[in-house]
Amino acid sequence: MAERTYITGNLGPRKGKVIPENTMKFVWQALSQKVEGTLHFEEDAAIPMYETKLENEELPDGIIVLENLNFKREEFGFELPDTPPEPSVIEEEEEEEEPDFSAMSAKEKKAYEAEKKAKEEQKKKEEEEAAAAAAAAAAEGEGEEEEKEEEPEEEVIPPVTVKEVSEFKELMAKYADIHVNDALDASLGTSNTITGLRTDLSVMGVRMTQEIRKLGKFFLYEQEPLVGVFGGE
Repeated sequence: MAERTYITGNLGPRKGKVIPENTMKFVWQALSQKVEGTLHFEEDAAIPMYETKLENEELPDGIIVLENLNFKREEFGFELPDTPPEPSVIEEEEEEEEPDFSAMSAKEKKAYEAEKKAKEEQKKKEEEEAAAAAAAAAAEGEGEEEEKEEEPEEEVIPPVTVKEVSEFKELMAKYADIHVNDALDASLGTSNTITGLRTDLSVMGVRMTQEIRKLGKFFLYEQEPLVGVFGGE
């Protein structure tokens, strides 16, 4: 059986889409100059038709550098909401019930009609004032929009289903029997290729081991007082 080593990486912001300047091709090109033999590059971290290519021996042997995992939405585990949002309900105005005119005197009827007319006129006046204010605000807004530059809309990553995330993790776990994690910075997040892969064996790499040992020395330092400064994004 052919032996392969897959190199994965999380470069740049987690956008869930292809960003050319963050491609793993730069890593592939740099490693190609330092590693003996031929390094291969895969345009998609989730290799299409992987099992078929494996059975037909279409995958190259040796070292394969996969495209940036941050290009994959499934890497971050975005999920659709379990229940759709409830539709907004427009409250309808309650209609005022007409009184029993048969039990009212002529004076009471006249007073009721006058009060009703006054309410209708007040309501009409308020509606006209609201319409005028809305028109003025709209006109003012149009003027401001012409003056200021358009601000770019914040990009929203389309959600993926639980099934898609599960299939992605299963596929990535099929690549190898041993998973070596040497990216301490990426391990601070919730990337599925770090927290969700189920391989036969998962171990830390050389650089991560060194970082953990450095942190271990810090916590074992006995002299007090002790001050630590940690940084990050």
